[in-house]
Amino acid sequence: MSVAKGEKPQYITKSAVKEFFKKHNKRVAADTLDQLNDEIEHLLTKAAHRCEQNKRSTIQPQDL
Repeated sequence: MSVAKGEKPQYITKSAVKEFFKKHNKRVAADTLDQLNDEIEHLLTKAAHRCEQNKRSTIQPQDL
């Protein structure tokens, strides 16, 4: 994933998220997608730390 300096990486496909909510007859505010991306980044960071605490280099489902 290539990210320009000063930009945050995108962990979600915004079009897929919008399509999901469209199927549920909902619209999505732009800042909602940014918040979802931040939540995923936090989840991934926690998983990495848990993996390190357990002296592993492979993320496992229980790390999430």
